[in-house]
Amino acid sequence: MHGQEHTKVFLMKNGKLFRYINWTKRFSVLNNLFINYAKLTRGNPSHDIHFIKTMNIRDEINGVDTAIILSQNENTNRTLWEVGYMLENMFLQAKSLNISYASKIFNYNEIKKIENEGIRGAVAALLL
Repeated sequence: MHGQEHTKVFLMKNGKLFRYINWTKRFSVLNNLFINYAKLTRGNPSHDIHFIKTMNIRDEINGVDTAIILSQNENTNRTLWEVGYMLENMFLQAKSLNISYASKIFNYNEIKKIENEGIRGAVAALLL
């Protein structure tokens, strides 16, 4: 199945939360026809990052100043697969750039705390 927005990506940097937005430009009717019938995509993707709010989840991200938080946008197994693939790709990218990193899978209590702060469905984080 094709689809977008199964997951969300957040950046936590020095107590500030940002959300990564993929494909900020909406598809036109013509573009939707290309995708649905010809299985092609026209145009280039556009990306953006939006400041959401200041928050304190340092304990949940092991006290680091910077973390990329991955969350599921729906409660299905495919979103967990997607988060796993995303995390694996981030490991490879960090390693190739010689960036020191660690990973974190959130437990139930951490997920609840993060959710109370405004991030629903948090699953894992890349700690930088």
